[in-house]
Amino acid sequence: MPPRFFAVPAPYPMKPFLRQTLDRQLLRLHELDSLLSASDVVSDLARFRTLTREHAEASVVAEQYTLTDQPRGRFGQRRANAARGQRRP
Repeated sequence: MPPRFFAVPAPYPMKPFLRQTLDRQLLRLHELDSLLSASDVVSDLARFRTLTREHAEASVVAEQYTLTDQPRGRFGQRRANAARGQRRP
């Protein structure tokens, strides 16, 4: 007999303020990606170093958030796409 898989109950719902803060962190990560590829930032070593550190910190938070916050349904998918900077087709 194959093993049974039980659905794991959803974690406690996230408070809206925390979700908004984490969504802003995702948006900031994408902004940092574009800033770090700009030529004026690359030529300014102090600014590049500061943005690189911020990117490293933001990427850890964003990775954990995207792993734990799976989109639920159509609206959850839209929210996830918006956080990644994607638009609806």
